[in-house]
Amino acid sequence: VNRLLGTSIQSEDEMKAWLASVQIPCPNGGGDDNCENAEQMAQSRVGVGLYEKIFRQYTLKQWAKEPKDLDALVTARIPVRSTFDPRYFSDKYQALPSKGYTAWFAHLLDNPKIDVAVNVDFFEHKEHLEKACGTIVYTGPIDRYFEQTGMEKLEYRSIKFTEERHYNTNGYILPKSVV
Repeated sequence: VNRLLGTSIQSEDEMKAWLASVQIPCPNGGGDDNCENAEQMAQSRVGVGLYEKIFRQYTLKQWAKEPKDLDALVTARIPVRSTFDPRYFSDKYQALPSKGYTAWFAHLLDNPKIDVAVNVDFFEHKEHLEKACGTIVYTGPIDRYFEQTGMEKLEYRSIKFTEERHYNTNGYILPKSVV
């Protein structure tokens, strides 16, 4: 906040006071439950300045839609803190699997009570599976699973990674290893 908006906040109390001074209450009573869209929700949590500098651009990039056209829950999930803790999660204990997620899932599934079936059309065998199995974890396309309900298909966003290599003989291209 200090760098982005030129403030000089030095403590948690100052940050709380600053947030309270810039937050714009949602219409119809002001609480988060009354926010009509993601723009209102973000502004009710961080004000217009931070919304414009961070949340609007990020949301546009992620969803390819204006925040005012998205449900309020889209920006309600973003944590807003008054501390100087830079972590996304503030859980007391945080860890990653020591051998990675692939090994962790392989270990979870290496159980005589678990059968894994790949490259099988669930819907061709659905009736049999539902009778034979206690619990089924369906990991296919969610729209296919719910297509008989008449619900509209979900909009999907995807990411395409393209590798580019830039060589600079005069030093590094970026000022830090992570920007």
